[in-house]
Amino acid sequence: MENKIQDANVITYANGTGSDISAGAVVPIGKFCGVAVTDIANGASGAVAITGAYKLTKKTATEVIAIGAVLKYDSGVTDAGTAGLTIDTDVLIGRAIAASSSAVATVDVVLGL
Repeated sequence: MENKIQDANVITYANGTGSDISAGAVVPIGKFCGVAVTDIANGASGAVAITGAYKLTKKTATEVIAIGAVLKYDSGVTDAGTAGLTIDTDVLIGRAIAASSSAVATVDVVLGL
């Protein structure tokens, strides 16, 4: 195709956040998120995965997250909950692909919805 610009699994992200981004960090991009593939210095561009499954740190380590829960980013991964999800303001990450108990500070997430 002549109009294809790149594959959608990993995109080039221009880091204008004012801070360096570490590999494996959640990268909010508008109303969705990706995961930095490599370190991305402030002012530089780097690879950010927008598909795939990742182990991400929960905002509140003791939060219980059920498998299949819709997750959003709010300075960490948190359960959006059906009552608390607002598509036009929340930054969505994806869904939990495994349950995460209060004894675990991470949750397994598939990016996208």
